[in-house]
This record gives sequence, C-alpha cells and structure tokens, in this order.
Amino acid sequence: MKAAKNYCLATPFAAQPWRRWLCASACMAALVLPGCGEGATPPDQADAEKQSAVANQAASSKDAADSAVLTAEMAKPLLVEAAAVPRPEYEAVAASNPPLPPRNVQFTWLVMQMPLESDEEKRKYFRYLKEFPRPLDLAEAMLAGTHVSALQLKYITDCQVKTAGDTATGEVWFRSSEYEGRAEFTARRREGKWQIVEFRIPSYNLSTTLQDDGTWQSPGV
Repeated sequence: MKAAKNYCLATPFAAQPWRRWLCASACMAALVLPGCGEGATPPDQADAEKQSAVANQAASSKDAADSAVLTAEMAKPLLVEAAAVPRPEYEAVAASNPPLPPRNVQFTWLVMQMPLESDEEKRKYFRYLKEFPRPLDLAEAMLAGTHVSALQLKYITDCQVKTAGDTATGEVWFRSSEYEGRAEFTARRREGKWQIVEFRIPSYNLSTTLQDDGTWQSPGV
C-alpha cells in the first residue's frame, strides 16, 4: 500500500479507471486506516462530529417528513447524508489488494474518480482548483469525522429545488479547497419522508441511483 500511495502522490489522475481507484484507495488508507498517515480525525473530534451529524440529520428528516414541498434548506442535509460514505466502507476499499471498485457507489465515489479535464463544457460541472491535484489533498478535503464526503454542508454554495407531487428535482453547487462542481439530483417522498434517490453529473455522463436494497449503483462502475 505504501508503494501505491507513493505512486499516487507522484502521478496526476490518469485516464484509466483502475488508476483512479488505485489513487482513491491508497490515499484513503493513509488517512483512515489505524496507524496510517497524520490526517486521521482524532477520536474525540470524530465523536463530536458524529453526534452533531446525527442531530442535524434527525432534524432534517423531521422537517422533510412534515412538508409536502422540499425546500433548498431541507434538501442540503439530505444531499450531504446521501453523498457520504461511512468510514468502514472506505476502509474496505482502501485495504483491498488490488484495489476494487466499491459495491456501494455513493456520489463521493463519482467525485473521487473524476479525471483531469480541459474541456470547458465538462469543467462547468466539475473541475479541480489546482493544475495537478494531489490525491492525498483531495482525500483530506473529503474526510469528515466518521464519514468521507465530497459534498459537505460547508462546501455547498447554492441549491435549487422544484417540487412536483412526490418528486423533487434540483441542482446543488459545491466548492472545497481542492475542487468545485455542481450536480443534478432527484428526491422522492416516500411514506411522508423525502429521500435523495439519484445524483447526476451530465457533462461527464455519470450518475448513481439509490436501489431498493439501500445501496447506490452507478452504470459502468
């Protein structure tokens, strides 16, 4: 894994998907596996963040359940919750040798495999803020206590939502220190509760959809 990490840090994201997974897994290992790296969140801080996240998610779920219309403020925490990957899932991918694509493909995984791109139309939906992004820096930007997420509340710069019956569609804009982008999403109201069910990045032809079994699946991953 150390060799993979060193390769990753020295090489910009390549076009081949397997190299992008290699970078993602190696850098996650450096951050989240016990005894690896210096970027891991201290236990006390992680516990505090977890308690705060649980409280925020509970409040957002109650608000969404009580409303027939999904507003942007209600959608934001739901988007963050849907995009996040629990650390155990990241650790499983990071520890695999050779690294394998995850079985549960949340929105964060779509962002982690994004290539360097010069096409301006594609860059309207996602772009790195540095000419040669270091995967370790990207991983640190996504580390959030007990989860890893490319979409965090502090990164959301705008959110727009339209509701039609029990379906809502919208777009969310986000910016971190390492990347910025936007994604389309769909939410559905089931049993009185709003839930994000799909993320889309049209210019890259990427999407991930929530399945009936609770996992996220993306075509081609």
